Amino acid sequence: MFFVDIGSSTIKVYRLLNEALEHIHERTIPFKSEFDKDSGISPENYNAIINYFNELKVKYGVNSENTSLYATGIWREFSINALEEFKKNFKKDTGLNFNIITHQQEADYLKKANEGDYNGKKVLIINTGGKTTEFVTIENGKTIEIKISNIGIADMLNKFPNVDDGYAPASLKDMMEFADGLIKDIEFEKDYNTAIFRELDFQRNAGYLLEENKLFEDSNHPLMISMDNLEKSVERIFTGFTLAELYTQRPHNPSWMDGARHFAALSLALLKKIGVEFAVPSNLNLINGVVKTLDN
Repeated sequence: MFFVDIGSSTIKVYRLLNEALEHIHERTIPFKSEFDKDSGISPENYNAIINYFNELKVKYGVNSENTSLYATGIWREFSINALEEFKKNFKKDTGLNFNIITHQQEADYLKKANEGDYNGKKVLIINTGGKTTEFVTIENGKTIEIKISNIGIADMLNKFPNVDDGYAPASLKDMMEFADGLIKDIEFEKDYNTAIFRELDFQRNAGYLLEENKLFEDSNHPLMISMDNLEKSVERIFTGFTLAELYTQRPHNPSWMDGARHFAALSLALLKKIGVEFAVPSNLNLINGVVKTLDN
């Protein structure tokens, strides 16, 4: 079976085989570029998503019987008429059903994906996406709170849109100040033992100063990072790599790196506000929660 997570800019494809979930492909397409709720995504981006799914049909044999799609973020912003037209055309051009989940469903899947014992610690899960961010609090293995925010990486990209082949066009200080303003009204408790946040693979590839996770034992979360080392690692993303060099760190989908600095700055701002000493990077996302739900 195949499961596809379609966000505001990145499509991630997973295959479930012998009860093991594998991330097998991804593609970044800037769906928010020239988006209009009454006409939908741009013709260029429509062609890009159709071509991508037709590539997947050839490469992996995805079809309406073995593949489920879960769209979030900007896809919720279509007008009713525009969405009906898009779904009809998508089905005609790919043979697949386009499924958009609610913000609450996304948070529930994230909750399911991340529920664990964590040695009884109080843990905050942060799921930062293109248009939204979800916060799930887990304590003693149970979810005790879910918060949903309409803040996402797109806010950072809209404020700092320019990327080039040199080093960061905006300083980390500039981005952090903007991010702090974005999140100023989000309230967090101050007794979290740690926070789990996204993009473990990116951090590994980009040389973040990670170390063995000593907070809890969990095969999905083998590493952690101190806040001091996180700040040093994010600063290096701004000053130690050109954009072209960042592209080489994600060769299967280099365009994802266009938002890497924006993601790094927003995540750092959130983690500093939460006030934890160590944070834990993760690759878990809503698809892991979908699969767990199916198992039940």
